[in-house]
Amino acid sequence: MDKKLIERSDILGDWINADKTSKTQIYEDPESSCFHAKVTWILKDESNPDGPELDCNNPDESLRQRRISGLEFITGLQFNERKKEWQGGRIYSPKDGKTFYLKVWFLDNKDTLNLRPSVDAMGITGKNLNWYRYSE
Repeated sequence: MDKKLIERSDILGDWINADKTSKTQIYEDPESSCFHAKVTWILKDESNPDGPELDCNNPDESLRQRRISGLEFITGLQFNERKKEWQGGRIYSPKDGKTFYLKVWFLDNKDTLNLRPSVDAMGITGKNLNWYRYSE
């Protein structure tokens, strides 16, 4: 893929994670020009098939009853024109209640995102995750 063709708005839209357990919408905040993401669909938990999963691992006890569906869990991503990637963001993991630094870039095409959550801002101690553009 020619990185020169990547535009800052290419990240916008609906994405599904690799194990197909959640769908996410990435959008731009017009006031800050940063990109954020929220969960728009989550596979129901087998232990609670009639209801959405809750943010029960949140370190803030007052937030443990909020639903994961609808949760804004990525904030502050900014497009780096030179590197053709989004960086400087934060990602919250409801699975363990932790927040990580985040940078994102396209892999082979504009339909596959690589996310790198990390405990350090440089992304050295991170783990790569792939998301795929969602189409019905």
